[in-house]
Formats: sequence, C-alpha cells, structure tokens
Amino acid sequence: MEPGRLLVRITAVVGWGARVDRRHWVLLLAALACIAGLVLWIGEIDLGMEETIAPPPASPASVPASR
Repeated sequence: MEPGRLLVRITAVVGWGARVDRRHWVLLLAALACIAGLVLWIGEIDLGMEETIAPPPASPASVPASR
C-alpha cells in the first residue's frame, strides 16, 4: 500500500479526509514547522538570557583586597 493511500484511509476513518486535500496538508505542515521554529527560537533566547543574567563566579584573584 502506498503511503498516500494509507493517509487517505486514515483520514477517511477519522471523518474529515474528504474535505482535506494535498494543499491543506502542506499548509498544515508549514504551520507546524513555523510553530516549532518559534518554540526553538524562544527557547534559545531564554537559555541565552539565563547565561547573561547569572553573574560569573568570583575567583580569589579578581576580588580586591581590603585595606
């Protein structure tokens, strides 16, 4: 069985396959790819902010001596 026919059978069982054509599947995949890209982008920004907000650990050599 071809993959396309299997998809048609699955959507026919679900009940909305008659109204969904290839163009709709492509648009759905494109929308999901955009959402995934946004999630990854926001996650990357969040991780980058955590790295810049956290102060670097103080080493003994960089601490000024008190008089």
